[in-house]
Amino acid sequence: MPQLLTNLHFLSDAPEISFWHATETVEELVSLLPAKKQYKEEIEQFGALLRKKERLATRVLLHRALGVEANIDYLPSRRPVLTFPKKEISISHSHSYIAFSTAKFRHGIDIEVYGSRALKLHKAFLNESEVKLLAKEDSEQMATMLWSAKEAVYKFADIQGLDFSKDILITNYTADTLHIYLPRFKKESIVHYFFLQDFVLTYAIQGHKIEIGKISL
Repeated sequence: MPQLLTNLHFLSDAPEISFWHATETVEELVSLLPAKKQYKEEIEQFGALLRKKERLATRVLLHRALGVEANIDYLPSRRPVLTFPKKEISISHSHSYIAFSTAKFRHGIDIEVYGSRALKLHKAFLNESEVKLLAKEDSEQMATMLWSAKEAVYKFADIQGLDFSKDILITNYTADTLHIYLPRFKKESIVHYFFLQDFVLTYAIQGHKIEIGKISL
């Protein structure tokens, strides 16, 4: 069943985050929703079983987080928005894991199951300076986290066509946060990250002004 990421309670800038390892069948997921017929018809547009389960599990998380039926629309950039009630949301999927967040402010969330893919492709999203971070910890886990962090920033920024290695730059690294700078748009973001048993979860919010000349990795 859905779980709340409860260790965020001490962070004043944290969205409310729920995550779920959705191992239920399509029929079981539909049974958890109020308008069962509506959702059963809605998922028929998806051919892949995983996409159907992702859609239904997201709806269950949304209903449990808000306590009411809510409508999700998508902007041309594919950023999800709630038409009712008025809240900022972000959604992420990885394998059969789903993460969903709500807040009064713009943010981006990402969930990534651990694996070797991010490490194999790290040159596509990390610049030469950022690659050095892979030597700090378990390189496979670190690469997955850095990819997830940049995905979260991409969702937060809501700017299409960003180059992850050139337009989303890691400027500072701590035990639980990354500072990110988007040089083309002079935007800053802070990413909080959490290493959990099977996956890493990250969320990006508006950052503070930073002095680029004093940053370090």
